[in-house]
Amino acid sequence: QLTISGRSGPDLDVPVNTTLNVTGSAALTVSIATGATGLVGGTINVANAAHRLTSTDGGSLVFVGGSKLLIGTAFSGNVFGNGSGTSFANSVVMQNGSLLAQASGSNPFGIAVPNSTVLFQAGSRYRVDGNVVIALSGRTYADFEYNYSGSLNLTGSTAYNIDSLIVSKGTLNFNMTGNGTIHGDVLVRSGATLNMNPASGTPVAMLGGALLQHLDVAGTFTNTAAAGFSVNNPSGILLRSNFTTSGAVQFVQGPVI
Repeated sequence: QLTISGRSGPDLDVPVNTTLNVTGSAALTVSIATGATGLVGGTINVANAAHRLTSTDGGSLVFVGGSKLLIGTAFSGNVFGNGSGTSFANSVVMQNGSLLAQASGSNPFGIAVPNSTVLFQAGSRYRVDGNVVIALSGRTYADFEYNYSGSLNLTGSTAYNIDSLIVSKGTLNFNMTGNGTIHGDVLVRSGATLNMNPASGTPVAMLGGALLQHLDVAGTFTNTAAAGFSVNNPSGILLRSNFTTSGAVQFVQGPVI
């Protein structure tokens, strides 16, 4: 374990245009001690073992706009820890313009709902690049992008919140059995597939943003009669493509253009 203690200014400092590789075959925990801080403007690569980036104080490890945390292959577990030892709730912040991309391992939240080691602020992005264990039930993301050529399932019954939902490649089976809110756009790129086929219940995905939301399906979208939508945005929904749904659509407020 590498423990970083406090001094004036950032104690773990990864400036813009620099890269920190944590990619050895032996698991390493980089721990930011109480009173210390971390500031990432560049890139951190994590792969090949159960490495950890942990922090003690709330908001003490910050990924600023333009920064990247890239979790590659052969990684296991939760990158920010599981809330025990040197890992604490709300200790990591992904700011507007930052990216957390993950190709292996478990979800970044680490702690059981409703707690989390990491906060995704508006404008940040979580990107799925491989066969990872995705957690959506009871979770809050900013932008969520599915960028894996294979097929993965999203399940769970607790309400979720995401900003934009982007399916760039592969097949995302969005099979949540509980309601949730999408505050941003829904984009399905050409060649990609978004399915909604809940195993039980009649869950509703509410399009509930404050600004105009875009619905653009250049690829494939399917849902069953059990998977519904709710339009609840005073600024409205802009259809950029034809959209066919087998589920019910409830109109609460806002135009569909």
